[in-house]
Amino acid sequence: MQSTNFIFIQSIGFVALLLFALSFQLKTKQKILGVQVFSFLFWSLHYALLGAWTGMALTLLNSLRVFIFYKYRGRPQWLLYIFLFLALLFTVITWEGYISLFVLGGVFFATISTFQEDEQKLRHLFPPSNIMWIVYNLFVRSYSGILSEIIVLISIIVGIFRNKNTRGRCKI
Repeated sequence: MQSTNFIFIQSIGFVALLLFALSFQLKTKQKILGVQVFSFLFWSLHYALLGAWTGMALTLLNSLRVFIFYKYRGRPQWLLYIFLFLALLFTVITWEGYISLFVLGGVFFATISTFQEDEQKLRHLFPPSNIMWIVYNLFVRSYSGILSEIIVLISIIVGIFRNKNTRGRCKI
């Protein structure tokens, strides 16, 4: 891959990272989710340009999930199973070898965590997703993806410790 193309592709990932980070500065959940949809679309383009087809497909699925949460209030449990099935289907269709299992696992953990009502459960279920995406990003050479997952992972760990109860245990 030519260096200028590679820099351009990584730049798209950094735009996605910036959009995702900035989304949390917005005041309403609707605005946060709306900007995150665009962030995931940039991530999808980033993975497509890298030729990382499973990452692209499952990031598009994440975009759809966030869009549905943006458009409709509540998360019926049956939607969880539909998203898990679609993740499995997209992985089979875009199979890149065993590395695709890392993306699938990452999306499974992220999807299950976003259906949690308890924020601490969400925080505890999300780190395996970050770790799996880091492995995939290393394989496909998505350095902006690696940085993004590390930042989110650190933020989650800080959130876990900041939200402990008075006995020093997490509020699960």
